[in-house]
Amino acid sequence: MRAFVCPVCERLVTFESSRCLNCSSQLGYDPTSGTMRALQAKGSAHTHRCANAQLAACNWLVGEAGELCSSCVLTRTRPNDADGDGLGGFAEAEAAKRRLLFELADLGLPIVGSEQQPGGLAFELLSSERTAITTGHADGVITLDLD
Repeated sequence: MRAFVCPVCERLVTFESSRCLNCSSQLGYDPTSGTMRALQAKGSAHTHRCANAQLAACNWLVGEAGELCSSCVLTRTRPNDADGDGLGGFAEAEAAKRRLLFELADLGLPIVGSEQQPGGLAFELLSSERTAITTGHADGVITLDLD
């Protein structure tokens, strides 16, 4: 397991951190550099949190406000906003997916999404609350039942 540090105070932080517990700096994971970065004050050239920061507790950084990060963009389908139980499972599944993608990148394995190439990686994170869902994979699509 790789250790991460706050870029401001250099104390240890976790991969999932969005704030340093020591200095209270707002943090995010930069998938391009593989490091934790501090979010900077408004008006300066800075990176932004993924558009799924609230919904999926995503701490990955993007270049433009409102964008999805390189992990969240791989999710083709998620539970609908009225499915409270499914959305709870969605955040948990997204956290596990971010960890998986980090590990794959750390191993030097290519991550090619379905939008980049037919048969590329995509995730269907669904809830079986109203419809039967089968967990599995086919042609690059990983389907998970969040219930």
